[in-house]
Amino acid sequence: MSIAKTLRPRILIQAICLALLNGAASAQDDQPAPKSDSPAAEKEASKEKKPQVTPRDEATALKEFKADMLKIKEWTESQDKDDEANPAAGIRKITEIASRMGKVRTDGLPEDIAKPMKRMNTLLSKMAGYFTGAPEKDEEFANWMAGKIADPEFVKQMQEEMPKLGAQLEKTGKQLKKVAAKYGMDELDFGEKKSGDEDEDGKKPEEDKDGDKDKDKDKDKI
Repeated sequence: MSIAKTLRPRILIQAICLALLNGAASAQDDQPAPKSDSPAAEKEASKEKKPQVTPRDEATALKEFKADMLKIKEWTESQDKDDEANPAAGIRKITEIASRMGKVRTDGLPEDIAKPMKRMNTLLSKMAGYFTGAPEKDEEFANWMAGKIADPEFVKQMQEEMPKLGAQLEKTGKQLKKVAAKYGMDELDFGEKKSGDEDEDGKKPEEDKDGDKDKDKDKDKI
């Protein structure tokens, strides 16, 4: 499942909805919902000082990029069981993926990898921004999420923006997957839906079906 399934639009929205419902149900009726931090405050709190880095050549950059991305892939795969048992864990994983991906260096990489990687990090940062400041403990997270769902503007933004961000991430992931293969990094996972994978409804992607039709036509011509 890994990064790919975590970031697919429909699965992401389902996890968010479940967490919102669980949060609302778990919150104490006699306790006021906590106020969500302002976007400006959350953005300021998320800023980190970037350490100075040593310049590197392209070969070194590609080698380190591959190693960093494989570590992220291994980490996400190790977290999948928790996601299935606890939707809130899946949401918290989004912020962690954004953090880990954001620390992957792009300097020294070929432009055709560096550019879409930077775009992916921008999209991940926007997605994770909705959950900045979310507590680690489930009970605290439930109350925190109850406060979020009490804000109509937050809910509206989630419903409108999350599917768009998820779709853009998948598109960028496909681009990165294609370029990474060019440099011998076929095994990396960038959140793209693999060919032949079932989608969220258990159906094969439509594009695969069209591809099969094209193959059949080619056979008929031969």
